[in-house]
Amino acid sequence: MPFYTCIGNHDYRCNAPNQWCHRDSTHFSQYVGFPSTVSHIVAYYDSTSYENILVREELFENDPIYLLFMELEPRTNVIQWADSIVNCYPNEKIMLIVHSYIYYATSYRYQELQYMVDTLSRPSQYVWENLVYPNDNIRCVLCGHTSARSRILYSANLVGRIVPQIMFNIQWEPNGGNGLIELWEFDQGDNVYVRTYMRTYNTHTERFVNDTLSSFQFKFR
Repeated sequence: MPFYTCIGNHDYRCNAPNQWCHRDSTHFSQYVGFPSTVSHIVAYYDSTSYENILVREELFENDPIYLLFMELEPRTNVIQWADSIVNCYPNEKIMLIVHSYIYYATSYRYQELQYMVDTLSRPSQYVWENLVYPNDNIRCVLCGHTSARSRILYSANLVGRIVPQIMFNIQWEPNGGNGLIELWEFDQGDNVYVRTYMRTYNTHTERFVNDTLSSFQFKFR
């Protein structure tokens, strides 16, 4: 089964708290380029890196979904690249995955930079305004990073469609999460369901976890 990884702040070498080395300080791309993953990539920002890529997955026959992965606090030129790629697939469904996006306490997008990876870095509010908001084919945003277990922010895009921006983060669970994953169900009616009774799954014990997180759903239109 193909799986994908989105680069985060712990993938960079740290000089001092909240001061990170140049993006080339990471070894991320040396460890995530598995053949089953690479074969699904349809676009790269940089062909030598897996930090900014577009992936095509076929959920149902002749019904693909595209996953757009972006670096931590994306640079302006990366956001511009992503916008151009999204515009190449105007009739396709795209999910944006970026590590740091929703602030955990009150469920809003970061207005300021957290890590200052470089001078071209931009916070998530900039990503929303310049990539997600104007492109109706971006159906949702996924992120992690902060200390809350789960948050969802619903915002209207340029045409008024509500875009769910979803955080799932289990790093503070025992052993960094014990292999917990959040399960999403897709149906052929373009619905996505995340149900409380089968929302969180432990890949180590192969059991569902009793969870107090509420269900949610949204529709690809």
